[in-house]
Amino acid sequence: MEKRKERIDRGIKARSEDIFALSSWREMLYLLFPRAIPIVGLLFLVPFLTPYWREIFISTGVYALLAISWDMLISAGLVSLGQSLFFGIGSYVAGSLNHYYGLPPILTIPIGTIGGGALCTIVLLPVLRLRGIYFAMVTLVLPLMFSRLVEATRILGGTEGLTGLTPFSSPWVSVYLIEIAVLVALFGFRRLMGSDWGLIIKGINDNDRAVMSAG
Repeated sequence: MEKRKERIDRGIKARSEDIFALSSWREMLYLLFPRAIPIVGLLFLVPFLTPYWREIFISTGVYALLAISWDMLISAGLVSLGQSLFFGIGSYVAGSLNHYYGLPPILTIPIGTIGGGALCTIVLLPVLRLRGIYFAMVTLVLPLMFSRLVEATRILGGTEGLTGLTPFSSPWVSVYLIEIAVLVALFGFRRLMGSDWGLIIKGINDNDRAVMSAG
């Protein structure tokens, strides 16, 4: 109670969902059951998918991750029109490690995720202070510049992309991997936006100058 009082005194909205979840099994089931239905449903649905629908499922999961990453930026008031570039940089990092160095996908995917995030951070650092239409236009120009660079130099396979990449040992690994990634990203993003950091992100969207002044 003392900790909660301090949070209220600091002007931060106290969340009581965790307290209710621990109060009894009834409240715990009330909170977890709606979340468990789609997760369990997807887990049991996957084995019945045909190869065609398996590819559709994987593509849908990839675009879902792209949408979640875009939603995170828009929550801070940053409209990114080049999100596919930042998403694709990680894919190219992972693909290049497999294509040129022969690393297995189980290693290239986490390396590509971290490396792609680091490269995108470096690319966006000069424009992070931009807001509104200015930030949107810069993020729109960046993928156009990159596509012209690829076409002119034919790096990374040119317009045809990288070929001959090593797949997973089983197609079901790809399906369950993308499903787990989407679920972790979705619930992780929801948890983040409900935390103190999420309140800061929302505050940046409302008035970034006030957030900077508050420290």
